[in-house]
Amino acid sequence: MEELLGLKVKDNVTGIEGIAVSKCIYMNGCTQYNIQPKLNKDGEVPDDLWVDVQQLKVVSRGLTKAEPKPRGGGNRNHPH
Repeated sequence: MEELLGLKVKDNVTGIEGIAVSKCIYMNGCTQYNIQPKLNKDGEVPDDLWVDVQQLKVVSRGLTKAEPKPRGGGNRNHPH
């Protein structure tokens, strides 16, 4: 199965859609994804939920990972 992190997915049991924001693999082999639904009509963040991977269907590409930006100090190639 493809990696679902960052994708918009739908739980086939509850019908809830959201972005897969984290993943947990248990010792028994069960894989679950944490799904964060979008804001509700009142602008509040709804509770997230953990869902077995077998219940999930990819809805869209969702989010893409940002390229890491170089961090920290100065030009390392400057003359001494």
